Amino acid sequence: SWEAQDLARYFTPTFIVMANGRRYDADYHNYTEFLNTMRMNLKSIQYDFEEFIESDKCVVIPLTATLTDLHYSKLIYTAILILKFDPTGKINVWHEVYVKIEGNN
Repeated sequence: SWEAQDLARYFTPTFIVMANGRRYDADYHNYTEFLNTMRMNLKSIQYDFEEFIESDKCVVIPLTATLTDLHYSKLIYTAILILKFDPTGKINVWHEVYVKIEGNN
């Protein structure tokens, strides 16, 4: 499971999460809680990154994510992940747009 110190390695103490048009103000505590709740229903997540498009302040990553739940049902998403960084190199914006492209359900 994730703990706050795990996020502190990568994220600023407060950061923004945007997912499919929704915005959340996040911090180590509430984002750790979200990640651990999400993981309770998943066996695995596999990411297939297409490329990394970089600038000095952000990275754009087109990807495919395959989520496998505890019953081995799979959901496959195509996504774009945009990570923005503060001057110290830590993530201060996590912005993703994703679309379900496949699923067994």
